Amino acid sequence: MRLFIINTGHGLSKEDIKVRVDRMKSVAAGDTEIVMECLDDTDICIDSQMDVAFAAPEIIRKAIKAEKDGCDAVGIYCTSDPGLRACREAVDIPVVGAGQASYLTAAMLGDTMSFITTAESRRSEKTEFARSSGIDISRLVSVRSVEYDILQESGHTGTDQLVKRLEDLIGRCKQEDHADVAILGCLSFAGLGPELSRKTSIPVVDPAYALVSVMESLVHQKLSHSKASYPHPPARVRRWGAGVTGI
Repeated sequence: MRLFIINTGHGLSKEDIKVRVDRMKSVAAGDTEIVMECLDDTDICIDSQMDVAFAAPEIIRKAIKAEKDGCDAVGIYCTSDPGLRACREAVDIPVVGAGQASYLTAAMLGDTMSFITTAESRRSEKTEFARSSGIDISRLVSVRSVEYDILQESGHTGTDQLVKRLEDLIGRCKQEDHADVAILGCLSFAGLGPELSRKTSIPVVDPAYALVSVMESLVHQKLSHSKASYPHPPARVRRWGAGVTGI
């Protein structure tokens, strides 16, 4: 099985990519090959729906190429799932987003859940995203922010200070919101799920692990998304421009 992971970051070193791939391999089957690529032409930190829109075109192109190269499934390494629906229209192999995979995994683990995001300004966006993920929105009891600056703090994932911040916030979700499950809502927190599950005594869904596990499951079951829901777009030449915005 060959899984292709689209990392929506830009400019990661080979060492950084290897760390992320090795992390996912730790929960994958021994014969699963995981290939990760970053965006080459798009330098965007996805921190809003505007960023999602700007990143989508290159993500779609990489998904199409992955299918042509013989990959069995495509994964989007971002809990905002940028370009997810468009990628499913463009290819026939399964396309899985880390966000939807995490929500659906959480739904199997408890009656209520909390989503941990990086900024309070994203609370409304993430709540609306949950509505399209396939879960009963009434089961999402809170969206809370750990106030983590992706650009400034990236690379510090795994430090005691970050783990403590997340542990305290998940504790509030558990005690104040009555959440049975917590979701780490950013891939900057990847790899911390098992430790936080132990520390908080509730399941904490790790988006990197949920992503690769759902991808493997669909491939093993020989399942892919329905073309009744995600029909191929009409064949035609499409043109769009790329640029820089200071917004």
